[in-house]
Amino acid sequence: SVFTGLGGLLAGIDLDAANDLLYWTNFGTSQVRRGNIDGSGLTVLNGAFSQPDDIALDAANGHLYVTDNGTSAIVRINVDGTGKTDILTGQNQPAGIDVDVANGHLYFITKGDQRINRADLDGTGRVDILTDLSFPQDLSLDLANGHIYFLDSGAQTLERVDLDGSNQVQLVTGLSSAEGLVLDVSANFMYWVDIGTDTVERANLDGSGQTTLVAGLNNPIGIRITLVELSALQQAVAVGSTVRSIPSHSEYVLLVLLAITGILTVGRIRV
Repeated sequence: SVFTGLGGLLAGIDLDAANDLLYWTNFGTSQVRRGNIDGSGLTVLNGAFSQPDDIALDAANGHLYVTDNGTSAIVRINVDGTGKTDILTGQNQPAGIDVDVANGHLYFITKGDQRINRADLDGTGRVDILTDLSFPQDLSLDLANGHIYFLDSGAQTLERVDLDGSNQVQLVTGLSSAEGLVLDVSANFMYWVDIGTDTVERANLDGSGQTTLVAGLNNPIGIRITLVELSALQQAVAVGSTVRSIPSHSEYVLLVLLAITGILTVGRIRV
């Protein structure tokens, strides 16, 4: 584990791989925090949230976007924690969020009205992308192919839809309580954690080939990944004995796992 004792009800996480930084929300302490991927530099960036849920990094513009359940708002802060601004209010249980910086868009879920929404980065131009879902939980963008991947915990599915809301398709069914969806488009993989089975799961982007990568976790709630070499992982801690040993010449996916119980863990698996 990289960080422990963070307090209960951790919620969302994002990764600045270029600078080896992690950003996450703490639902229980109403904070957004930052730390180095080696476990140093733990910082409270901003403690003025109510019930912060998911978080998305816009590294190009130096911003973090946070969904705050307690205030029903989409919030923007600078990466140093300053400049807290509600850019959208009156949102019904805002949850998963991701950014399309190139086109100036936010995509986010409102669980209370079962929707996926889009807005401009300043909060204007909000439109419904997909409605009448069961209980959508998290989403991730594949901008190269024009897709939104999302988890619907009410339907126990992982689904895909085009950025304009067309061509909705179920890719994986029969999930338990999936959270924290993230994509590796170049490798044709998607990853998620399942708090119901305490596992990390992976499948191809078309939904085939589902595999349990890590088992025996304790209430995992979020995940981020980046492709790294072994030399960059000497300080990382493997996620338990279920992670197989890896030869030194291999490339790895670095798994960053967030647990509800206040533990942030870094691990690795072979590609």
